[in-house]
Amino acid sequence: MAIRKYIGGFIGIFFLSIAVYFIIFFFVPEVSMKFFGIAFSQDQVIESAIDTLPVSEDIKAELSDNVPALIDAAGDNAGRLWSLITSEEGLQKIEDAASSAVSDTETFIEAFLEELQEG
Repeated sequence: MAIRKYIGGFIGIFFLSIAVYFIIFFFVPEVSMKFFGIAFSQDQVIESAIDTLPVSEDIKAELSDNVPALIDAAGDNAGRLWSLITSEEGLQKIEDAASSAVSDTETFIEAFLEELQEG
């Protein structure tokens, strides 16, 4: 008899957790992206989060192009990736990477143009 109570309680908690998951998945997409790495309106959540970032429009455009593919490629780690992208530390890393990429590209182009002028 006691075993039936435990099994019944377990089944009740199981169905309750499924219901909570679907409520979060459909109605609270920001939380769903953070904890599950997926949401019903994933693209809209990504676009609205990118629009609120305090970075330049060029970086926002790059993020809009690259973040959805990164999240899809991350698979099980999509929630962790989303948390990093939307954190202050993640924003700083993105800005640093973008500025170093620009300076590296400028250096490469200058060296290439110098080689063309010499040759």
